[in-house]
Order: sequence, then C-alpha cells, then structure tokens
Amino acid sequence: MVIPCRSLILSKPESSEHMEQSALVDWCKLNHIIVASMPNGFFVPTYTKKDKGRVYGQIKKLKKEGYAPGFPDLIVLLEGKPLFIEMKKRGGVLSDNQKMWHHTLTELGYFVAVCYSANEAIFCIENFKRGVKLVRSSN
Repeated sequence: MVIPCRSLILSKPESSEHMEQSALVDWCKLNHIIVASMPNGFFVPTYTKKDKGRVYGQIKKLKKEGYAPGFPDLIVLLEGKPLFIEMKKRGGVLSDNQKMWHHTLTELGYFVAVCYSANEAIFCIENFKRGVKLVRSSN
C-alpha cells in the first residue's frame, strides 16, 4: 500500500533541503521502504586559532572512517537494487565532488537521482520500483 504523499510532503518554495529529505524519509518508513542516510555533510563550528588543530583532526578521523565528500545523501534499497538519491534545495547545484561520485556510481551501473523535493524523489522511487527506466543525469 502506498500512503498518499500530499499528507506528508512539504514541497513549498521555502522548504529547506532538510525538510524535504525528512519528509521523504518519513514517507519511506510509512511505506516500508528501506532508506539510509549518508551523513557526509556535517557542521564544523566556527573555531579560534587554538581549536584549528582539533577541528582538522576530527575531519581527518572522519575521512579514515569512510567520510567521502559528495557521496549521495540517501540510499534506498528496493528488491536487491540500490537507488542513490541526492537531495538539493530548489536552485541548488551539484558540487564537483558530488559530480565525481555520481559519475563513478553510474559507471558502476547504479542509478543516482538528483531531487529538488520529496515529491520528486517519491516519483523516482515509485518508477524505479516498477522497473521504469530512469534517465541517468549528466549533471
């Protein structure tokens, strides 16, 4: 059963990337779709000169643990095949690292969707689930 998305999805022009991604994750959970977040964007607070080494040390540690700038935000697992989703706010553009990851993943045969709203991501998931061929983006 598919839950009607209009009751969950914000998709207002002022919606943030966080709000849209959260709405998408809620929809996936309600529809028993496995979704995992890839926390590759993280907040580094403003720091003083004395904190500089500590902050760079934290980033170095994260990289050793697999932090990969630009990796897609979400992995959706559908019947043995993953769909990678990069959520962007309206008007947002891909970074060079994101473009590199998207190219690498598509070269390996995976699909990466760049979505600007939860509704758009749901559309991609539903079509991918049905076997509708998604067009690979050249972003």
